This record gives sequence, structure tokens and C-alpha cells, in this order.
Amino acid sequence: MTLFLYILLGLFGLFLLFLILLQWMVSEAMNNRFGKSAGHRATIVHRIFFWVVRELIALAKYLNLSYNEVNILVFYVVIPFMWCTLLDMYWEIHYLKIGYALLCLAMLLIYRNFKTLSDTIYKKSVYFLLYFDRFGSNYILSSVLICLGVPLVVFGVLVKLVF
Repeated sequence: MTLFLYILLGLFGLFLLFLILLQWMVSEAMNNRFGKSAGHRATIVHRIFFWVVRELIALAKYLNLSYNEVNILVFYVVIPFMWCTLLDMYWEIHYLKIGYALLCLAMLLIYRNFKTLSDTIYKKSVYFLLYFDRFGSNYILSSVLICLGVPLVVFGVLVKLVF
């Protein structure tokens, strides 16, 4: 079990390092794409958003899935499963990750068509993120803060608790 956690944490750490390095490497390209032609300089939030979108599209092509399917897999299956794994380690149990895996499996068995299910969940997620427009946010900022910022904070807190 400990080896699995170390591998999981190592992969997440490599993902974050890859994210930082790739962000640095593509910053000039993003400035060219969203800077002068869009009439404003691209912010770090825009860069992060479009980098994540680009990587999810690449992952979707690699897995032969749609963007919506990969988005739902990452943000509704993989990330919460990692949280459940860390909580199980903290409480020294195995029930949360097993329960969450069974819940995901039950959803697949009930709906049977993952593409339709992921399209529906994705559409609801977009509506949720657009809701924050009324508070002065926008879809891109809300996406980065809620879909990346919150999971990273939760992950950091859980890692701190476990170790």
C-alpha cells in the first residue's frame, strides 16, 4: 500500500513539475496567441486554462475519447479517487477509495453510455462555472480557481495530514 501511495504522489509531483516547465516553455507562444492579436496581454490564468485544455485534448486523442469524457474522468474520477486514497491513508482504512470506486462503477452500470453521462455532467459543470459570472468572475477564471486551485489546495492539505 505504501509503495502505491509513493508512486501516486510521485506521479502527481511529476505532473505538477511538468505543468510548471511546460507553462514556462509555452509562455511566449501564449503571449503571441492571446497578447497582441487579442488586444491584451495574456494573464497567467489564461495561460494555465488554455494549457490544461490543450493537454486534455491531447489526452483525449491519445485515449480515443472525447474532450468531455477525459475532463470528467480527470476532475470527477481521478482527482477525487486520489483524495479518497489520501484520506484512507490518514484514517488507516480502505473504505473510502473502495466505496468511491464502487460508486463510479455503479454510475457506469446505471447509465451504460459513458459519453452521454460525461456530456451531461460536463454541461452541468459549465453552467456551474458560468454562475460565477454574476460575481465579477468569468468562465476561465472560475475554471482555474475551482477546477485547479481548489483541488490543489485540498491535495496539499491532505498530503500535509498524511505526512
